[in-house]
Amino acid sequence: MTDRPTVSVLLTTFRRTGALTRCLDSLRAQTWPPTQVLVVMRDTDTPTHELVAGYRAAHPDFPLATASAHEPGVVAANNVGLPLLTGDVVAFLDDDSTAPPHWLERLVRHYTDPTVGAVGGRIENYENGRLTCADRALSGKSMRIDRQGRIHPGQRYAFSGVRTVDHLAGGNMSFRRHLLTACDANLRGHGFRYETDLCLTAQAAGYRILLDGDAWNTHTPEPRHGLPNRDDGTGRWHDQAYNEAYVVAKHGRTNLLFLLATLFWRFPLAVLRAARHAEPSRLSAIVGTLRGLAQGLTVGRTVRKRQLEEIRHGW
Repeated sequence: MTDRPTVSVLLTTFRRTGALTRCLDSLRAQTWPPTQVLVVMRDTDTPTHELVAGYRAAHPDFPLATASAHEPGVVAANNVGLPLLTGDVVAFLDDDSTAPPHWLERLVRHYTDPTVGAVGGRIENYENGRLTCADRALSGKSMRIDRQGRIHPGQRYAFSGVRTVDHLAGGNMSFRRHLLTACDANLRGHGFRYETDLCLTAQAAGYRILLDGDAWNTHTPEPRHGLPNRDDGTGRWHDQAYNEAYVVAKHGRTNLLFLLATLFWRFPLAVLRAARHAEPSRLSAIVGTLRGLAQGLTVGRTVRKRQLEEIRHGW
């Protein structure tokens, strides 16, 4: 990588044209201009296709590229976009986020250290006009995965400075491009924890993950359209629990104690609660966890081995 690496920004989007316009405007104002901004949209998403065509015509010098996905979800969209990226560094940004002018510059500066494989920043998340998690501070567990495989949050907390972490959130993260293999198609639903999987793969390849509080961006959630299981709460609980368990088992980040506790304590307890209090979501989550652990320890380990080979030899 050169002293001034090139940067590609990957955006996946579906029918959120107003938010996408604001996002693209913020990328045009970067002090470290991206050399490629790739928007991956559904082939059936006519409004977004029309918006992007108009944006390219209005800003011909902006390096905007497009691709179409046939399947729903961020995993499918990423897997369409990843082979098309050209930058030394790839930054991920949500389509309903905006980045201040210094965002890319503050992410990219860390790649002068050859041991750094991924860098993320703080997310200022606004819901109903109010900043969330502003009163919470990072702890020693924040953005870490503990010995039992529990994934601790923190990227939305108020913090400054730089620290080494285990995982990043997809709305504000970047990677050396050669560390990005295809997203694991075994992840279910709308791809929850795909970014954790990418980070743990980069760690397994021997690189550090950094979180920089100064490389912040702003996220204002917009309605999501067409996500699998969006109207099925029980299905969402199952898929999210499955994905989380699958990823930590795939990368050896859980232990036997957690597995035994889930099998012989949490699962029976969830069965009782579901029978007594009509709480199917709890039972669905435990079932998802058990399935995810089983798949991660078998299929996931095979996928992990293949991904690391692709990183070492190119894909």
